[in-house]
Amino acid sequence: MPTPPKRLHTAEDLDLHFNDIKIPSSKTSGVWHGPGPSTFHAWQTPISTEQTDPTFSSTPPPSDNRISRITFFDKKSQPFYPPYIYTRTHHPTLHANLGRIAPLFRQMGYGKNRKYVFGKYVRIMRVDIVEGKSDELRMFLETKVQAGGLSSQRTREQWEGTFGENWYKVYLEQVDTRLGDPMGLEDVREVFEMMGEDLKSLDSSA
Repeated sequence: MPTPPKRLHTAEDLDLHFNDIKIPSSKTSGVWHGPGPSTFHAWQTPISTEQTDPTFSSTPPPSDNRISRITFFDKKSQPFYPPYIYTRTHHPTLHANLGRIAPLFRQMGYGKNRKYVFGKYVRIMRVDIVEGKSDELRMFLETKVQAGGLSSQRTREQWEGTFGENWYKVYLEQVDTRLGDPMGLEDVREVFEMMGEDLKSLDSSA
């Protein structure tokens, strides 16, 4: 019996279904909301109604947020995936999500016609710091330029920002599950929160 084709989703479909926020990909970016996907998205931790201090930020500390989904754009932008994704996403958030499982979506096409398809569930196994100006970071950036995922025509300031900052190498391990496409779950956040940290029920062999 042939395998049914996977459903294609727009960025708007994903945003509406997950009701999450995108995590900025650099410490210089403060964009938590807005159109278009990010490599990592998260669900915000609810704020206690007892916190009435007007100076209290409406956005919880990033490390309190649970990663809800991961986007793999293409091999040009992430030439070492699988298994590694290089990112400048907020490190405390990544570290707080070690061991957790999230769905990974792949981008199909480019521009206005781009869509996203559910690929698999992955577990965040390890997060290594790749120091700015290190040999490893140089190798990654050179490989990304050669693959066409990063333009070599950049100003001195742009290169200093890209090469001078720390990056993080996130190791993702595939997890076999019986959940299927999370877009088919009525309340995807509730499903993951009910499972909490014990995600044995995801294992198809359980």
